[in-house]
Amino acid sequence: MPSHRLVPVTERPCAASRGLDARPVAGILRLMSREDARAVQAVRRALPRVAGAVRLLVRVLGRGGRCLFA
Repeated sequence: MPSHRLVPVTERPCAASRGLDARPVAGILRLMSREDARAVQAVRRALPRVAGAVRLLVRVLGRGGRCLFA
């Protein structure tokens, strides 16, 4: 198995979800809600960097540049 340092965090197993199939529905829903909240917090922390990238992209496109996705 590859080192966790080489695997993007979005592709790593979530330790909190171990034994998910044996949990009651309410427990699964609480876990889903908690993990969703973590994602929202991560997006909130990244907003300044995302805004900077969008401003740069607007400048580049405004000057006739292109945006390529790989």
